Amino acid sequence: MSRMVNVTKMKNASSTAPPAGHSTAPPHCLHVAYSLQVKGDGRVPCDIAGTVEMPYALHPDGRREAVPNFNKLMELILLRPALMQLTGFVNGLRRADIEARESVAPGEAPPTDERQHHASLASLASLNGAMPEAVDPPLPPNMSPDAPATVLIA
Repeated sequence: MSRMVNVTKMKNASSTAPPAGHSTAPPHCLHVAYSLQVKGDGRVPCDIAGTVEMPYALHPDGRREAVPNFNKLMELILLRPALMQLTGFVNGLRRADIEARESVAPGEAPPTDERQHHASLASLASLNGAMPEAVDPPLPPNMSPDAPATVLIA
């Protein structure tokens, strides 16, 4: 049994809402209004909002599939786009860091971000003067057979 899903972009909830007491949704419909905004470093790398209707999701014949279908739908319209947008944002920051390091002339100190500098000082202060030592990891156990198996004749 196939189900139809309507997805619309929502700018302002009050402008898209039907008048009070008036419902345009089909019977047994699951109506979802969603919004996700991620902020970081003074920017908004992810801003997703919209509405979705899942007609007949709450119908007695379809209730068993309502939660798994809702989960799949949220992954498709909210989680995946959010992860893609956030990944692009973080990768852009990483590319900018690499370009900044590569653009520094030899013998010149790389430019440091003030926040990065304070974060590194805070992490050093948390060590209480004790610097960790670099040690060689232990060798893995020898798993080779000692000798070929001997054949026993009975």
